Amino acid sequence: MGANREYWQTRIGLILAMAGNAVGLGNFLRFPNQAMENGGGAFMVPYLIAFLIVGIPLMWTEWAMGRLGGSKGHGTTPSIFYMLWRNKISKYIGVLGIWIPLVVATYYIYIESWTLGFSVQYLLGLAPKPQQGLEDPNKYLQPFVDFVKDYIGLHGGVLLEPSLWAYLFFLITFAVNAYILYRGISGGIEKFVRWAMPTLFIIAVILMVRVLTLEIPTGQLVLKKPNESILLVSDKGELTFLPNGGDSQVTFKTLGGDKLLSLQGKFELKLERGKLLISEGNLKRELSADKLLIEVKGNFEIK
Repeated sequence: MGANREYWQTRIGLILAMAGNAVGLGNFLRFPNQAMENGGGAFMVPYLIAFLIVGIPLMWTEWAMGRLGGSKGHGTTPSIFYMLWRNKISKYIGVLGIWIPLVVATYYIYIESWTLGFSVQYLLGLAPKPQQGLEDPNKYLQPFVDFVKDYIGLHGGVLLEPSLWAYLFFLITFAVNAYILYRGISGGIEKFVRWAMPTLFIIAVILMVRVLTLEIPTGQLVLKKPNESILLVSDKGELTFLPNGGDSQVTFKTLGGDKLLSLQGKFELKLERGKLLISEGNLKRELSADKLLIEVKGNFEIK
């Protein structure tokens, strides 16, 4: 059992892989949009509270379960759940630990293929160019909306009819992910994240510099002048936190998959320090992406 079992070879490899699990599409695509639609800077209040009381404890719990299972030779969530709760039903509940990451991975691969397809078409000059001088932001953005709809096949029907581009880039993305997993933990995932995560950070910095040097930085007003009414629900002005997406964003970014990664660690990594580093990295990337894409979206929506 132990002879052929793979392990993480370095602490930095494991931490980068865990950070990659937390930092990604949700930071750059979902988080800014959630903040923009839920009060701008006011969104950060329930988000930070949820991050402290839900996000960090949740990641600690997942990490601890994974480390405990790995130390006892259990490599799947059904066996870990049964070890923690000696009941027949625990194994069936543990199946969710396999099913949820599988569904999420399938979803993520498809969204990854979108971003790859958009990037390649932009480099090839096939992306739309908006008409200059338009005052209406909806008309300005309409070419991009039509481009996305044509790419994913959203034409008002029940089923999507993706373009050939969508099929092509999905197959490419699927093949790349499959190859990395085929290479294993140390030879595939660990080698990949060693250059992929620094590259992601560099690209994020470049994008932030570019966006912050736009001619009209009106998007920053969304953060600097938050809509407090999002948090107020009574005529007396009492501060009441509503479920405005902050809690769901934290759960979206921290739930599922972490325990499976930590199963393969053959060295001791302090639980609190490791997960705090990852949680802190996720928070910083979300705040950076928040400023980055709110700036872009705000430029079109604030006049």
